[in-house]
Amino acid sequence: MMIPQAGRLAAIGTLLHANLAARHDSIVVETAERAFTGADLLRRSAGVARVLAENGLSRGDRALFFLVGNEDALVCSLACWWLCATPVLMDFRSPAAQRRRIAELLGARLIVEQRRPSGEEQYESLIWNETWCERPAWDAPWPQQDDLDAVPAFMSLSSGTTGLPKAYVHSHQRSTGRVLDRESTGESTGGLIFTPMNLSFAATRNMVMAGLHYGARIRFASPLFSAGELVEMIAASGATACALPPPLIRNLAREVGERSTPFFDRLVMLRSIGGPASAEDKLEAYTRLSRGYVMTYASGLTGTATQLGGPDLLSHTASVGRPLRTVRIEIVDPETLRPLGTGQAGLIRVWTPNLADDVIEAAEGAPNTERWGEGWGIPGDFGRLDAEGYLTIVGREADMIVRGGVNVAPQEIENLLRKDPRIVDVGVVGIDDPAYGQEIAVFIVAESGEEADFHVLCMSLLASDRRPRIIRLVKRLPYNANGKLVRNELRAML
Repeated sequence: MMIPQAGRLAAIGTLLHANLAARHDSIVVETAERAFTGADLLRRSAGVARVLAENGLSRGDRALFFLVGNEDALVCSLACWWLCATPVLMDFRSPAAQRRRIAELLGARLIVEQRRPSGEEQYESLIWNETWCERPAWDAPWPQQDDLDAVPAFMSLSSGTTGLPKAYVHSHQRSTGRVLDRESTGESTGGLIFTPMNLSFAATRNMVMAGLHYGARIRFASPLFSAGELVEMIAASGATACALPPPLIRNLAREVGERSTPFFDRLVMLRSIGGPASAEDKLEAYTRLSRGYVMTYASGLTGTATQLGGPDLLSHTASVGRPLRTVRIEIVDPETLRPLGTGQAGLIRVWTPNLADDVIEAAEGAPNTERWGEGWGIPGDFGRLDAEGYLTIVGREADMIVRGGVNVAPQEIENLLRKDPRIVDVGVVGIDDPAYGQEIAVFIVAESGEEADFHVLCMSLLASDRRPRIIRLVKRLPYNANGKLVRNELRAML
Protein backbone atom coordinates (compact mmCIF):
# COMPACT_ATOMS: atom_id res chain seq x y z
CA MET A 1 0.00 0.00 0.00
CA MET A 2 1.27 3.45 -0.91
CA ILE A 3 1.07 6.04 1.87
CA PRO A 4 1.93 9.54 0.67
CA GLN A 5 2.28 10.78 4.24
CA ALA A 6 1.76 9.38 7.72
CA GLY A 7 -1.85 8.39 8.38
CA ARG A 8 -2.98 9.24 4.86
CA LEU A 9 -4.16 6.59 2.41
CA ALA A 10 -3.22 6.73 -1.23
CA ALA A 11 -5.94 7.93 -3.58
CA ILE A 12 -7.60 4.99 -5.32
CA GLY A 13 -6.53 6.58 -8.61
CA THR A 14 -2.91 6.73 -7.44
CA LEU A 15 -3.09 3.16 -6.19
CA LEU A 16 -4.52 1.66 -9.38
CA HIS A 17 -2.30 3.65 -11.72
CA ALA A 18 0.77 2.38 -9.84
CA ASN A 19 -0.47 -1.21 -9.89
CA LEU A 20 -1.33 -1.16 -13.59
CA ALA A 21 2.03 0.38 -14.39
CA ALA A 22 3.76 -2.34 -12.35
CA ARG A 23 1.83 -5.00 -14.32
CA HIS A 24 2.83 -3.35 -17.60
CA ASP A 25 3.21 -6.56 -19.64
CA SER A 26 0.91 -8.84 -17.62
CA ILE A 27 -2.67 -9.74 -18.49
CA VAL A 28 -4.86 -7.84 -16.05
CA VAL A 29 -8.35 -7.88 -17.59
CA GLU A 30 -9.88 -10.31 -20.05
CA THR A 31 -13.18 -10.96 -21.80
CA ALA A 32 -14.32 -13.83 -24.01
CA GLU A 33 -12.81 -12.02 -27.00
CA ARG A 34 -9.83 -9.98 -25.75
CA ALA A 35 -7.14 -9.63 -23.10
CA PHE A 36 -5.59 -6.41 -21.78
CA THR A 37 -2.28 -5.80 -20.05
CA GLY A 38 -1.74 -3.03 -17.51
CA ALA A 39 -0.10 -0.98 -20.28
CA ASP A 40 -3.12 -1.55 -22.56
CA LEU A 41 -5.54 -0.18 -19.97
CA LEU A 42 -3.45 2.92 -19.28
CA ARG A 43 -2.92 3.61 -22.98
CA ARG A 44 -6.60 3.18 -23.81
CA SER A 45 -7.67 5.37 -20.90
CA ALA A 46 -5.30 8.14 -22.04
CA GLY A 47 -6.91 8.09 -25.49
CA VAL A 48 -10.42 8.25 -24.02
CA ALA A 49 -9.31 11.10 -21.72
CA ARG A 50 -8.41 13.15 -24.78
CA VAL A 51 -11.87 12.59 -26.31
CA LEU A 52 -13.65 13.49 -23.06
CA ALA A 53 -11.54 16.64 -22.68
CA GLU A 54 -12.29 17.66 -26.27
CA ASN A 55 -15.98 17.38 -25.41
CA GLY A 56 -15.73 19.68 -22.41
CA LEU A 57 -14.95 17.41 -19.43
CA SER A 58 -12.50 19.04 -17.05
CA ARG A 59 -11.39 19.18 -13.41
CA GLY A 60 -14.25 18.74 -10.94
CA ASP A 61 -16.79 17.67 -13.60
CA ARG A 62 -18.95 14.53 -13.51
CA ALA A 63 -19.60 12.16 -16.40
CA LEU A 64 -22.25 9.42 -16.63
CA PHE A 65 -21.41 6.19 -18.47
CA PHE A 66 -24.05 3.72 -19.69
CA LEU A 67 -21.83 1.01 -21.17
CA VAL A 68 -22.32 -2.71 -21.73
CA GLY A 69 -18.67 -3.74 -21.44
CA ASN A 70 -17.11 -3.57 -18.00
CA GLU A 71 -13.69 -3.28 -19.61
CA ASP A 72 -14.87 -0.06 -21.29
CA ALA A 73 -16.36 1.25 -18.02
CA LEU A 74 -13.03 0.61 -16.27
CA VAL A 75 -11.12 2.47 -18.99
CA CYS A 76 -13.56 5.40 -18.77
CA SER A 77 -13.07 5.58 -15.00
CA LEU A 78 -9.31 5.85 -15.46
CA ALA A 79 -9.86 8.44 -18.21
CA CYS A 80 -11.92 10.60 -15.85
CA TRP A 81 -9.17 10.44 -13.25
CA TRP A 82 -6.62 11.60 -15.84
CA LEU A 83 -8.74 14.78 -15.98
CA CYS A 84 -9.47 14.96 -12.22
CA ALA A 85 -13.14 14.35 -13.02
CA THR A 86 -15.60 11.91 -11.43
CA PRO A 87 -17.01 8.86 -13.27
CA VAL A 88 -20.57 7.75 -12.50
CA LEU A 89 -20.96 4.20 -13.83
CA MET A 90 -24.58 3.40 -14.65
CA ASP A 91 -26.55 0.33 -15.68
CA PHE A 92 -26.72 0.28 -19.49
CA ARG A 93 -30.34 -0.91 -19.24
CA SER A 94 -31.50 2.32 -17.55
CA PRO A 95 -34.44 3.94 -19.38
CA ALA A 96 -34.01 7.29 -21.10
CA ALA A 97 -36.15 9.20 -18.57
CA GLN A 98 -34.01 8.00 -15.67
CA ARG A 99 -30.81 8.91 -17.51
CA ARG A 100 -31.92 12.48 -17.95
CA ARG A 101 -33.16 12.84 -14.37
CA ILE A 102 -29.97 11.43 -12.84
CA ALA A 103 -27.82 13.66 -15.05
CA GLU A 104 -29.77 16.65 -13.77
CA LEU A 105 -29.60 15.48 -10.15
CA LEU A 106 -25.81 15.07 -10.29
CA GLY A 107 -25.10 18.05 -12.53
CA ALA A 108 -23.29 15.83 -15.04
CA ARG A 109 -21.20 17.54 -17.72
CA LEU A 110 -21.30 14.56 -20.10
CA ILE A 111 -23.41 11.46 -20.76
CA VAL A 112 -21.71 8.63 -22.65
CA GLU A 113 -23.97 5.84 -23.91
CA GLN A 114 -23.53 2.54 -25.71
CA ARG A 115 -26.64 3.45 -27.67
CA ARG A 116 -29.53 5.86 -27.31
CA PRO A 117 -32.49 4.09 -25.63
CA SER A 118 -35.99 4.36 -27.04
CA GLY A 119 -38.17 7.19 -25.80
CA GLU A 120 -38.77 10.85 -26.39
CA GLU A 121 -36.55 12.18 -23.61
CA GLN A 122 -34.44 15.09 -24.78
CA TYR A 123 -30.84 15.25 -23.59
CA GLU A 124 -27.39 15.50 -25.15
CA SER A 125 -25.04 12.54 -25.11
CA LEU A 126 -22.01 10.98 -26.76
CA ILE A 127 -22.27 7.50 -28.30
CA TRP A 128 -19.40 5.30 -27.18
CA ASN A 129 -16.89 4.49 -29.91
CA GLU A 130 -14.15 1.89 -29.52
CA THR A 131 -11.80 4.02 -31.64
CA TRP A 132 -11.58 6.55 -28.78
CA CYS A 133 -9.19 4.10 -27.10
CA GLU A 134 -6.76 4.45 -30.00
CA ARG A 135 -6.67 8.25 -30.06
CA PRO A 136 -3.39 10.03 -29.24
CA ALA A 137 -2.82 9.92 -25.50
CA TRP A 138 -3.83 12.76 -23.23
CA ASP A 139 -0.56 14.60 -22.87
CA ALA A 140 -0.84 15.67 -19.24
CA PRO A 141 0.88 13.53 -16.55
CA TRP A 142 -1.13 11.38 -14.18
CA PRO A 143 -2.55 13.68 -11.44
CA GLN A 144 -0.84 14.08 -8.10
CA GLN A 145 -2.41 12.78 -4.90
CA ASP A 146 -3.65 16.23 -3.82
CA ASP A 147 -5.33 16.79 -7.18
CA LEU A 148 -7.22 13.50 -6.99
CA ASP A 149 -8.17 14.03 -3.35
CA ALA A 150 -9.86 17.31 -4.32
CA VAL A 151 -12.59 15.48 -6.31
CA PRO A 152 -14.71 12.36 -5.68
CA ALA A 153 -13.39 9.08 -7.07
CA PHE A 154 -16.87 7.66 -7.68
CA MET A 155 -20.52 8.29 -7.21
CA SER A 156 -22.46 5.06 -6.69
CA LEU A 157 -26.22 4.93 -6.88
CA SER A 158 -28.64 3.02 -4.68
CA SER A 159 -30.88 0.42 -6.28
CA GLY A 160 -33.69 2.92 -6.77
CA THR A 161 -36.34 0.32 -5.91
CA THR A 162 -38.43 2.97 -4.13
CA GLY A 163 -37.94 5.85 -6.58
CA LEU A 164 -35.08 7.91 -8.02
CA PRO A 165 -31.80 6.46 -6.65
CA LYS A 166 -29.65 8.21 -4.08
CA ALA A 167 -26.08 9.01 -5.08
CA TYR A 168 -23.34 8.14 -2.59
CA VAL A 169 -20.20 10.24 -3.00
CA HIS A 170 -16.90 8.44 -2.40
CA SER A 171 -13.56 10.22 -2.11
CA HIS A 172 -10.39 8.64 -3.44
CA GLN A 173 -9.17 7.87 0.07
CA ARG A 174 -12.48 6.36 1.22
CA SER A 175 -12.48 4.21 -1.92
CA THR A 176 -8.99 3.00 -1.06
CA GLY A 177 -10.17 2.22 2.47
CA ARG A 178 -12.89 -0.04 1.10
CA VAL A 179 -10.35 -1.84 -1.08
CA LEU A 180 -7.99 -2.39 1.85
CA ASP A 181 -10.87 -3.72 3.97
CA ARG A 182 -10.83 -6.74 1.68
CA GLU A 183 -7.79 -8.00 3.58
CA SER A 184 -10.05 -8.78 6.53
CA THR A 185 -12.54 -10.62 4.28
CA GLY A 186 -10.01 -12.97 2.70
CA GLU A 187 -9.77 -11.26 -0.68
CA SER A 188 -6.21 -9.97 -0.54
CA THR A 189 -4.75 -12.69 -2.78
CA GLY A 190 -4.45 -13.03 -6.54
CA GLY A 191 -6.23 -15.61 -8.67
CA LEU A 192 -9.02 -15.02 -11.18
CA ILE A 193 -12.08 -12.94 -10.34
CA PHE A 194 -15.07 -13.72 -12.57
CA THR A 195 -17.92 -11.24 -12.79
CA PRO A 196 -20.92 -10.92 -15.11
CA MET A 197 -22.28 -8.07 -12.96
CA ASN A 198 -22.08 -4.48 -14.20
CA LEU A 199 -19.53 -2.15 -12.60
CA SER A 200 -22.40 0.23 -11.84
CA PHE A 201 -23.00 -2.13 -8.90
CA ALA A 202 -20.74 -0.78 -6.11
CA ALA A 203 -20.07 -4.21 -4.61
CA THR A 204 -18.85 -5.50 -7.97
CA ARG A 205 -16.71 -2.42 -8.51
CA ASN A 206 -15.10 -2.70 -5.07
CA MET A 207 -14.30 -6.37 -5.67
CA VAL A 208 -12.72 -5.58 -9.04
CA MET A 209 -10.71 -2.65 -7.65
CA ALA A 210 -9.46 -4.84 -4.79
CA GLY A 211 -8.58 -7.58 -7.25
CA LEU A 212 -6.54 -5.20 -9.38
CA HIS A 213 -4.74 -3.91 -6.29
CA TYR A 214 -3.93 -7.37 -4.94
CA GLY A 215 -2.71 -8.79 -8.24
CA ALA A 216 -5.73 -10.77 -9.43
CA ARG A 217 -6.77 -11.21 -13.04
CA ILE A 218 -10.29 -10.01 -13.84
CA ARG A 219 -12.59 -11.90 -16.24
CA PHE A 220 -15.55 -9.80 -17.38
CA ALA A 221 -18.44 -11.82 -18.80
CA SER A 222 -21.61 -10.92 -20.67
CA PRO A 223 -24.32 -9.59 -18.33
CA LEU A 224 -27.03 -11.49 -20.22
CA PHE A 225 -27.24 -15.20 -19.36
CA SER A 226 -29.38 -18.04 -18.07
CA ALA A 227 -28.57 -19.95 -14.87
CA GLY A 228 -27.26 -22.88 -16.89
CA GLU A 229 -25.03 -20.62 -18.99
CA LEU A 230 -23.66 -18.92 -15.89
CA VAL A 231 -22.78 -22.27 -14.29
CA GLU A 232 -20.86 -23.23 -17.43
CA MET A 233 -19.08 -19.85 -17.69
CA ILE A 234 -17.88 -19.89 -14.07
CA ALA A 235 -16.68 -23.50 -14.33
CA ALA A 236 -14.92 -22.96 -17.67
CA SER A 237 -13.16 -19.81 -16.47
CA GLY A 238 -11.40 -21.56 -13.58
CA ALA A 239 -12.37 -18.61 -11.38
CA THR A 240 -11.22 -18.46 -7.77
CA ALA A 241 -13.63 -15.66 -6.77
CA CYS A 242 -17.03 -14.41 -7.88
CA ALA A 243 -19.66 -12.02 -6.50
CA LEU A 244 -23.37 -12.39 -7.33
CA PRO A 245 -26.70 -11.22 -5.86
CA PRO A 246 -28.73 -13.73 -3.81
CA PRO A 247 -31.40 -14.51 -6.48
CA LEU A 248 -28.69 -15.52 -8.95
CA ILE A 249 -26.90 -17.67 -6.38
CA ARG A 250 -30.20 -19.33 -5.51
CA ASN A 251 -30.81 -20.10 -9.19
CA LEU A 252 -27.30 -21.55 -9.58
CA ALA A 253 -27.80 -23.82 -6.55
CA ARG A 254 -31.06 -25.11 -8.02
CA GLU A 255 -29.43 -25.55 -11.42
CA VAL A 256 -26.69 -27.87 -10.11
CA GLY A 257 -29.08 -29.68 -7.73
CA GLU A 258 -28.28 -31.71 -4.61
CA ARG A 259 -24.66 -32.83 -4.43
CA SER A 260 -22.29 -34.58 -2.04
CA THR A 261 -19.52 -32.08 -2.85
CA PRO A 262 -19.69 -28.45 -4.07
CA PHE A 263 -19.88 -27.98 -7.84
CA PHE A 264 -17.27 -25.21 -8.05
CA ASP A 265 -14.24 -26.88 -6.53
CA ARG A 266 -11.84 -24.08 -7.53
CA LEU A 267 -14.00 -21.22 -6.25
CA VAL A 268 -12.31 -20.00 -3.07
CA MET A 269 -14.87 -17.20 -2.58
CA LEU A 270 -18.47 -16.92 -3.73
CA ARG A 271 -19.61 -13.60 -2.31
CA SER A 272 -23.34 -12.90 -1.94
CA ILE A 273 -23.96 -9.19 -2.51
CA GLY A 274 -26.83 -6.75 -2.84
CA GLY A 275 -29.56 -8.07 -0.57
CA PRO A 276 -30.72 -10.64 1.98
CA ALA A 277 -30.80 -14.41 1.53
CA SER A 278 -32.80 -16.97 3.47
CA ALA A 279 -31.07 -19.46 5.74
CA GLU A 280 -32.03 -22.25 3.34
CA ASP A 281 -30.50 -20.41 0.38
CA LYS A 282 -27.26 -19.86 2.27
CA LEU A 283 -26.95 -23.54 3.18
CA GLU A 284 -27.70 -24.61 -0.40
CA ALA A 285 -25.05 -22.25 -1.74
CA TYR A 286 -22.51 -23.53 0.80
CA THR A 287 -23.19 -27.23 0.19
CA ARG A 288 -23.98 -27.24 -3.54
CA LEU A 289 -21.84 -24.46 -4.99
CA SER A 290 -18.77 -23.58 -2.91
CA ARG A 291 -17.43 -23.93 0.62
CA GLY A 292 -16.14 -20.42 0.02
CA TYR A 293 -19.67 -18.98 0.00
CA VAL A 294 -19.92 -15.86 2.17
CA MET A 295 -22.84 -13.59 2.95
CA THR A 296 -22.17 -9.91 3.50
CA TYR A 297 -24.17 -6.97 4.76
CA ALA A 298 -23.13 -3.86 2.85
CA SER A 299 -24.49 -0.64 1.40
CA GLY A 300 -23.32 2.21 -0.79
CA LEU A 301 -23.36 4.36 2.33
CA THR A 302 -21.18 2.16 4.54
CA GLY A 303 -19.36 -0.35 2.36
CA THR A 304 -19.11 -3.89 3.72
CA ALA A 305 -20.14 -3.99 7.37
CA THR A 306 -20.41 -7.71 8.20
CA GLN A 307 -19.49 -11.07 6.76
CA LEU A 308 -20.68 -14.63 7.38
CA GLY A 309 -18.90 -17.71 6.10
CA GLY A 310 -17.29 -21.03 6.97
CA PRO A 311 -18.19 -22.59 10.36
CA ASP A 312 -20.00 -19.40 11.38
CA LEU A 313 -22.42 -19.87 8.49
CA LEU A 314 -23.33 -23.33 9.75
CA SER A 315 -23.84 -22.20 13.35
CA HIS A 316 -25.50 -18.81 12.69
CA THR A 317 -27.21 -19.39 9.36
CA ALA A 318 -30.01 -16.87 9.85
CA SER A 319 -27.57 -14.02 10.45
CA VAL A 320 -25.37 -11.94 8.14
CA GLY A 321 -22.35 -12.44 10.38
CA ARG A 322 -20.33 -10.20 12.64
CA PRO A 323 -18.84 -6.78 11.90
CA LEU A 324 -15.50 -6.43 10.14
CA ARG A 325 -12.63 -5.48 12.45
CA THR A 326 -12.86 -1.81 11.38
CA VAL A 327 -16.65 -1.59 11.84
CA ARG A 328 -19.00 -1.08 14.79
CA ILE A 329 -22.74 -1.78 14.71
CA GLU A 330 -25.49 -0.63 17.05
CA ILE A 331 -29.22 -1.30 17.03
CA VAL A 332 -31.12 1.89 17.85
CA ASP A 333 -34.65 3.10 18.36
CA PRO A 334 -35.81 4.55 15.02
CA GLU A 335 -37.33 7.61 16.68
CA THR A 336 -34.74 8.56 19.32
CA LEU A 337 -31.65 6.78 17.94
CA ARG A 338 -30.94 5.51 21.47
CA PRO A 339 -29.17 2.11 21.53
CA LEU A 340 -31.36 -0.93 22.23
CA GLY A 341 -30.49 -4.05 24.17
CA THR A 342 -29.25 -7.43 22.97
CA GLY A 343 -31.86 -9.28 20.92
CA GLN A 344 -34.09 -6.22 20.44
CA ALA A 345 -35.04 -5.32 16.88
CA GLY A 346 -34.43 -1.76 15.72
CA LEU A 347 -32.72 0.42 13.15
CA ILE A 348 -29.19 -0.62 12.21
CA ARG A 349 -26.52 2.05 12.73
CA VAL A 350 -23.00 1.47 11.39
CA TRP A 351 -19.72 3.18 12.26
CA THR A 352 -17.02 2.79 9.65
CA PRO A 353 -13.94 4.78 8.64
CA ASN A 354 -15.13 4.35 5.04
CA LEU A 355 -18.53 6.04 5.32
CA ALA A 356 -19.59 7.80 2.12
CA ASP A 357 -18.48 11.43 2.09
CA ASP A 358 -21.90 12.72 1.04
CA VAL A 359 -25.31 11.62 -0.16
CA ILE A 360 -27.22 13.38 -2.92
CA GLU A 361 -30.98 12.85 -2.88
CA ALA A 362 -33.66 14.17 -5.21
CA ALA A 363 -36.04 15.33 -2.47
CA GLU A 364 -34.47 15.28 0.96
CA GLY A 365 -30.98 16.68 0.42
CA ALA A 366 -27.87 15.47 2.19
CA PRO A 367 -28.18 13.25 5.27
CA ASN A 368 -28.17 14.75 8.75
CA THR A 369 -24.73 13.50 9.77
CA GLU A 370 -24.85 15.46 13.03
CA ARG A 371 -27.84 13.44 14.17
CA TRP A 372 -26.09 10.22 13.21
CA GLY A 373 -22.81 11.16 14.80
CA GLU A 374 -19.36 11.43 13.21
CA GLY A 375 -18.60 8.33 11.14
CA TRP A 376 -22.02 6.79 11.76
CA GLY A 377 -24.43 5.94 8.95
CA ILE A 378 -27.90 4.43 8.86
CA PRO A 379 -28.38 2.21 5.80
CA GLY A 380 -32.14 1.96 6.41
CA ASP A 381 -32.48 -1.67 7.55
CA PHE A 382 -33.97 -3.12 10.71
CA GLY A 383 -32.10 -5.84 12.56
CA ARG A 384 -30.98 -7.25 15.88
CA LEU A 385 -27.68 -8.27 17.46
CA ASP A 386 -27.27 -11.39 19.57
CA ALA A 387 -24.97 -11.77 22.56
CA GLU A 388 -22.07 -12.92 20.33
CA GLY A 389 -22.37 -9.91 18.03
CA TYR A 390 -24.05 -11.63 15.08
CA LEU A 391 -26.37 -9.37 13.10
CA THR A 392 -29.72 -10.61 11.77
CA ILE A 393 -31.62 -8.50 9.26
CA VAL A 394 -35.31 -8.15 10.08
CA GLY A 395 -36.40 -5.90 7.23
CA ARG A 396 -35.95 -2.68 5.30
CA GLU A 397 -37.23 0.53 6.89
CA ALA A 398 -38.79 1.65 3.60
CA ASP A 399 -40.38 -1.79 3.10
CA MET A 400 -41.77 -2.15 6.62
CA ILE A 401 -45.53 -2.78 6.68
CA VAL A 402 -47.49 -1.13 9.51
CA ARG A 403 -50.75 -3.06 9.88
CA GLY A 404 -53.02 -1.83 12.62
CA GLY A 405 -50.05 -0.36 14.49
CA VAL A 406 -48.01 -3.59 14.22
CA ASN A 407 -44.69 -3.50 12.33
CA VAL A 408 -44.46 -6.41 9.90
CA ALA A 409 -41.17 -7.08 8.08
CA PRO A 410 -41.79 -8.52 4.58
CA GLN A 411 -38.56 -10.54 4.71
CA GLU A 412 -39.72 -12.49 7.77
CA ILE A 413 -42.85 -13.65 5.96
CA GLU A 414 -40.87 -14.38 2.78
CA ASN A 415 -38.33 -16.51 4.64
CA LEU A 416 -41.04 -18.57 6.32
CA LEU A 417 -42.95 -19.18 3.10
CA ARG A 418 -39.83 -20.15 1.12
CA LYS A 419 -39.49 -23.23 3.32
CA ASP A 420 -42.51 -24.75 1.54
CA PRO A 421 -41.18 -26.97 -1.30
CA ARG A 422 -43.94 -25.82 -3.65
CA ILE A 423 -42.75 -22.20 -3.53
CA VAL A 424 -40.02 -21.16 -5.97
CA ASP A 425 -40.01 -17.47 -5.07
CA VAL A 426 -42.08 -15.05 -3.00
CA GLY A 427 -42.44 -11.32 -2.48
CA VAL A 428 -44.42 -9.43 0.19
CA VAL A 429 -45.61 -5.81 0.15
CA GLY A 430 -47.91 -3.52 2.08
CA ILE A 431 -50.90 -1.91 0.38
CA ASP A 432 -53.06 0.96 1.60
CA ASP A 433 -56.10 -0.02 3.66
CA PRO A 434 -58.68 2.37 5.21
CA ALA A 435 -59.24 0.22 8.28
CA TYR A 436 -55.72 -0.91 9.22
CA GLY A 437 -53.53 1.65 7.47
CA GLN A 438 -51.89 -1.11 5.47
CA GLU A 439 -52.71 -4.68 4.51
CA ILE A 440 -50.37 -7.46 3.49
CA ALA A 441 -50.16 -8.81 -0.06
CA VAL A 442 -48.10 -11.86 -1.03
CA PHE A 443 -46.97 -12.74 -4.55
CA ILE A 444 -45.90 -16.36 -5.06
CA VAL A 445 -44.10 -18.18 -7.87
CA ALA A 446 -45.09 -21.80 -7.27
CA GLU A 447 -44.43 -25.16 -8.87
CA SER A 448 -47.86 -26.34 -7.74
CA GLY A 449 -50.81 -25.29 -5.58
CA GLU A 450 -53.64 -22.76 -5.71
CA GLU A 451 -54.11 -19.46 -3.89
CA ALA A 452 -56.42 -21.13 -1.39
CA ASP A 453 -53.69 -23.65 -0.53
CA PHE A 454 -51.29 -20.88 0.34
CA HIS A 455 -53.88 -19.07 2.46
CA VAL A 456 -54.06 -22.27 4.50
CA LEU A 457 -50.27 -22.37 4.68
CA CYS A 458 -50.16 -18.80 5.97
CA MET A 459 -52.73 -19.63 8.64
CA SER A 460 -50.48 -22.43 9.88
CA LEU A 461 -47.24 -20.39 9.84
CA LEU A 462 -48.17 -16.81 10.70
CA ALA A 463 -49.79 -15.02 13.60
CA SER A 464 -53.16 -13.46 12.77
CA ASP A 465 -51.77 -9.91 12.56
CA ARG A 466 -49.19 -11.05 10.00
CA ARG A 467 -51.38 -13.08 7.66
CA PRO A 468 -51.85 -11.67 4.14
CA ARG A 469 -55.27 -10.58 2.98
CA ILE A 470 -54.23 -10.98 -0.65
CA ILE A 471 -52.27 -13.81 -2.27
CA ARG A 472 -51.49 -13.76 -5.98
CA LEU A 473 -49.82 -16.50 -8.01
CA VAL A 474 -47.48 -15.03 -10.64
CA LYS A 475 -45.04 -16.43 -13.20
CA ARG A 476 -42.10 -14.33 -12.01
CA LEU A 477 -41.17 -11.55 -9.61
CA PRO A 478 -39.69 -8.22 -10.76
CA TYR A 479 -36.00 -7.84 -9.95
CA ASN A 480 -33.72 -5.00 -10.99
CA ALA A 481 -30.34 -5.49 -12.64
CA ASN A 482 -28.66 -5.77 -9.21
CA GLY A 483 -30.90 -8.64 -8.17
CA LYS A 484 -33.11 -6.66 -5.78
CA LEU A 485 -36.85 -7.17 -5.64
CA VAL A 486 -38.71 -4.11 -6.96
CA ARG A 487 -41.65 -3.97 -4.57
CA ASN A 488 -43.32 -0.99 -6.26
CA GLU A 489 -43.78 -3.13 -9.36
CA LEU A 490 -45.41 -5.82 -7.22
CA ARG A 491 -47.96 -3.30 -5.95
CA ALA A 492 -48.67 -2.26 -9.54
CA MET A 493 -49.72 -5.85 -10.32
CA LEU A 494 -52.78 -5.59 -8.07
